[in-house]
Amino acid sequence: MVAILVALSEWQVTVVERLTVRISIIPCLIVFSGLVVFVEDITAFSRYAYPFYLLVVLGVSAWTLLRRSYQRPENPIFNTDWFLILGGLALNAATTTVSTPIGAVLLAEQRYDLFAQVWALRAACTIAAILLITVGTLRPPSESLA
Repeated sequence: MVAILVALSEWQVTVVERLTVRISIIPCLIVFSGLVVFVEDITAFSRYAYPFYLLVVLGVSAWTLLRRSYQRPENPIFNTDWFLILGGLALNAATTTVSTPIGAVLLAEQRYDLFAQVWALRAACTIAAILLITVGTLRPPSESLA
């Protein structure tokens, strides 16, 4: 979580946003650690800490994606490294955040046929997210806004 938030802080548009993301790393890490130590059952799948992590990554990447896209309306944002990487991060976090509780309910109800379909859709979205991130990292870096 720390590495992703530090990387995302570098793509913030203003100095205030950059500092806000960097300062938010400490409370997010404290909450995540507290969830793991005091609430989470570490012998099973994560019910609290990992969804918290995904929501933080989704929120920061979506915020950064929107803020940067408003700053560059003249250039096609689909050709920038940050758009592809942030879109991949947001897609992966959103897909996992939504599919995990749905999959848990389907498994509890023993609806294995629907679970397989949900997990196949999750796998397709995860592959698309990884491809977006990979293509974004292979592109030359865009010029900085700050």
